[in-house]
Amino acid sequence: MAHTETSPEVAAYLRELDSALAHVAPDVADEIRGGIEEELLSLSPDDARDRIVQLGDARFIAAQAADEDEPVPSSSARRRSILGSRIYAVVAAVVLAVGAFLVPLVGWAFGYVLASVSPVWRRWEKVVAVAFPLGMTVLVGGFFAVAGYPGAAVAGGNPWFTLLPIVLSNAAIVLAVTNAIIGVWLLVRALVRARLSVDGF
Repeated sequence: MAHTETSPEVAAYLRELDSALAHVAPDVADEIRGGIEEELLSLSPDDARDRIVQLGDARFIAAQAADEDEPVPSSSARRRSILGSRIYAVVAAVVLAVGAFLVPLVGWAFGYVLASVSPVWRRWEKVVAVAFPLGMTVLVGGFFAVAGYPGAAVAGGNPWFTLLPIVLSNAAIVLAVTNAIIGVWLLVRALVRARLSVDGF
């Protein structure tokens, strides 16, 4: 289904493209501009934003069209290109999946950071990647605390001294396992998205 509204990101990118194509042969420039505009307008705002990242710097597109030397992309364009690359997506998903097994706490936190700054995944996917493991961890930890408290209290002394190691160990296991599941899920979604895209990412 086509989206007729032009988002601010699409409009800004098309203006940059018009400026960059100013020195390209008119027929070539019109063909490139028309093709990109048609594609971006057919996407939802989120998909269009991701596609703009995949297309890269408008000046680079114009340089290729004019068969000129490739210009040095800006640091911002290089950074966006790296964060949106297939290799980066794979690394981020793998670190998120196995980080908790390699370096407790620090590993999975680093994986979250890597995934959160990449444009490969939607905002809701990033929220799920954080909320699902943490939610399951709290749920399981709370279950063991509630289920074990009566017995620990009967045993005498402070029941939390007995319960805390049990609660933390089970919560850590759940966190590691759910992170592995989420990491695989993000990896699959990234690879499927790359396959559905014309040029990948």
